[in-house]
This record gives sequence, C-alpha cells and structure tokens, in this order.
Amino acid sequence: MWKGQVVTTQALTNRLERGSRFIDLNSVEWTQAEPGVYMKAIYKDEASGESTILMKLDPGTRSAMHSHDQLEEVLVLEGSFSDRDNTYTAGQYCIRAVGAEHETFSEHGGIVLLIYRK
Repeated sequence: MWKGQVVTTQALTNRLERGSRFIDLNSVEWTQAEPGVYMKAIYKDEASGESTILMKLDPGTRSAMHSHDQLEEVLVLEGSFSDRDNTYTAGQYCIRAVGAEHETFSEHGGIVLLIYRK
C-alpha cells in the first residue's frame, strides 16, 4: 500500500528532507509555454535552480537557437525530439553541457522529460 504524499495541483518545490513524494501527473493540466509547446512542472528547487519538467511538443514545433545556464538532460518518452545533430525517439537520452547552443524541433510531436541542474 502506498503511504507517500500525493501532490495533484502543483510541482514539488524545494528539496525533500526525507521520505518520498508522489505526484499524479495525469491530474496536472498542461500549461502552454509558447505555441505548440506545453509543460508540466514536476520539481523545482528554488535554492539550486534544479528542475524537472515534462514537455509536450505538437507536430512541426520548432524553437529558436538558445542555450541554458544549467546542464540539460532530455529523455524522450513518446514520439520524437530533434536537434541539429540527431533525432531522438522514445527511450533515447541526450545530455547537453551548460551553455551548449541548440535548437529543437519535433516533426511528428513528442513528450520529453527535461532535467536541469548545475
């Protein structure tokens, strides 16, 4: 039997001191970040800036060239996700160094798990 705490309406913020936390992502609405890009914030540590985000891309979505001030990890859960180097499909993983310039797109749409950390 599950004895953890269920979080259904917002992301977990700040580092857990002990135990586990369960978030029912099926009950969290997608938030439109920009046209064709939707996000569900899962975790955010305000002190470190670390975060975990679920991102959904509509077919044909493309971002402009950009970089992040943190290490970026990308795990494709559904569909596909591309950058100028590769196309990644479900189960494939990409890691980017701090400051690595990239653009992203999804020809057929997809869902990815993003993790940002210092």
